[in-house]
Amino acid sequence: MEKKDKGRHRGRDGGGGGGGGGGGGGGGVDPAGGGSGGGGPGMGRRGSDARGQQAEAAAAAISGIATRLGFGCTINVGGGMPPQMEFLMACTDGDVARLKEVVDSMDEDDRQSLTSVRMEGYEPLFEAASSGKIDLCKYLVEELGFDVNAEANHDSGMTPLFCAVLDGQEITVKYFLDKGADPNKKDAAGFAPLHEAAKKGHVGIARLLLSKGASVDVSSSEGTPLHVAASNGKSSTVQILLEHRANIQRSQVDAKSFRNRVQVFYVPALPNVILPDCYTPLTAVLSATPEIVNESECLKCMKLLVKAGAIYNLATPDTPLKIATRNGLTECVAYLLEITTVKLSEHDKGSDGDRKSKLKLHGGKAFEEGDYAGAIIFYTEAMKLDPADATLYSNRSLCHLRSGAAQEALLDANDCIKLKPEWTKGHYRKGCAHMALKEYEEACTAFMAGTKLNPLNDEMQDAFWEAAKGMMYEHMAGKRVSSVD
Repeated sequence: MEKKDKGRHRGRDGGGGGGGGGGGGGGGVDPAGGGSGGGGPGMGRRGSDARGQQAEAAAAAISGIATRLGFGCTINVGGGMPPQMEFLMACTDGDVARLKEVVDSMDEDDRQSLTSVRMEGYEPLFEAASSGKIDLCKYLVEELGFDVNAEANHDSGMTPLFCAVLDGQEITVKYFLDKGADPNKKDAAGFAPLHEAAKKGHVGIARLLLSKGASVDVSSSEGTPLHVAASNGKSSTVQILLEHRANIQRSQVDAKSFRNRVQVFYVPALPNVILPDCYTPLTAVLSATPEIVNESECLKCMKLLVKAGAIYNLATPDTPLKIATRNGLTECVAYLLEITTVKLSEHDKGSDGDRKSKLKLHGGKAFEEGDYAGAIIFYTEAMKLDPADATLYSNRSLCHLRSGAAQEALLDANDCIKLKPEWTKGHYRKGCAHMALKEYEEACTAFMAGTKLNPLNDEMQDAFWEAAKGMMYEHMAGKRVSSVD
């Protein structure tokens, strides 16, 4: 997630557009209704040099915040300052007492408008959340009615909760959650607060989010929080996520097109959470650069994942051992060799059958959850242990069909029939695949073969007549086309 920070947070770590004099960057705000645009101090009608200096300092502070968030901003301070601008300036230093004075001096209309008062790059509640100004947050939310689930006024899509998580403000995070902030609301890049807590290793914040209903398996383009924590070497956060039953057995495919999915399906992958590039949390932590994760943390994360059931001896496309060796992780290599040797010594004749049963069970569970990509991976691995099991081909054919891969579904159905020609299920799967391909005549043949094997199968008969109807319409359409001069 490192590469996304700047875009997601509008340059929090080092300025964006220019600020300062000349009205450059983001357009100036001129509270005096006609300042010079140069940002110089103006003598307000309140007549106090000290007051003017205070206003100028506050204006400079707001400009600095806006620039830090990636927006250029010039503020010209002069007489006739609008009350909303005084409000923003009072917010910058977090002085709630002063803020109350400003608000109390406003009329009702001005007070009603405060929740929408903002300036380019600066919004009071979001900045208060990021800086951990809890008293200011409480005043804005409880007294002025600011929305804890509001999105920032730029394109980041972040909420106040997300801002607080981003900067590790645990007390502020707890406050927003207690006030009803949605722990699963994603930013514009598709990341939830738990992803950010996992990446930064904010252990206490991760616990708070999970205790308030954050989804432990929420997905993103970079995987689940478990992927993110592992790939950043945050072993303590990995432990918390595993304690909350982070699902390392469900495939996670975020690829939008089927073409991308096929690339995942046909890689011999682990039955763990799979990213579009086929990385599991285990391979992700082994692939992290030394600048992000040192080997000690890498080993801690790896041991936690293996203990929780991560499979460590299959390729995705490279095995964890190969990745660790290539990256010079000597301690990790030693550990992988050790556990591989132990497992091999425990291997017996019945172990393949037991493992196939478990893979088949996980495949069925993944299918029930609508995770067809994961189910395909499980069934594929089970086939390696028993290539003659017709049921596995039937089940995988159905998963392919549900995923929109009718041609792959047909191939599995044909293999199922070869292995068990007297089983009606294989013929039914074949007919369904032909229907999806709009090959109605072939579908009729398949369903008829199944009906001959079991004449009392109502589902097969209904499917046959549906295919016959499709063939009739296709034939009629062909005749109409051929009759056109």
